[in-house]
Amino acid sequence: MALASVELASILITDLVDSTALASRVGGVRADELRREHFGLLRAAIEACQGREVKNTGDGLMVAFASSSAAVGCAVRMQQLIERRNRFADEKLHVRIGIGVGEATVEEGDYFGMPAIEAARLCDKALSDGILASAMARMMAGPREGRSFESVGMLELKGIPEPVEAFAAGWGPLTAQDDFGGSVLP
Repeated sequence: MALASVELASILITDLVDSTALASRVGGVRADELRREHFGLLRAAIEACQGREVKNTGDGLMVAFASSSAAVGCAVRMQQLIERRNRFADEKLHVRIGIGVGEATVEEGDYFGMPAIEAARLCDKALSDGILASAMARMMAGPREGRSFESVGMLELKGIPEPVEAFAAGWGPLTAQDDFGGSVLP
């Protein structure tokens, strides 16, 4: 058994909005196809942003990053890829994302502690197609690449004793000229 370590990490958690209703509406086979397509888009953004997929949560992913700016950049790319996909799709997909940062316990490749908890709780509170970041994630990501954040105020997060200030990360749709990392986005 490997020993646990502690590292500064930015944790991003996604959730496919209304996945149960989607499965009920389209049936199991089609829901599985849509889930695979959804994960393909998320993983393309993760790879481009040098994140590390920690685990699949059924209808979402937990991803670890060495920097908050990479986590926010990845969240933005995820939303952009999903939005672009939805332009031409009969069945629309929507994702909400939470980002937390801090010292995490890493054990057998999994991340535990406040960053993961905070990311999960912020994901729960995010609007459909939204990205919520903790105050620390926002501060560490900074105003790079024209990123914008807007305070959504103090939120009560399950299991966290004090309200936490959260910030919505702004993002816009991809244009025909957009590419990422020198390669055309999927």
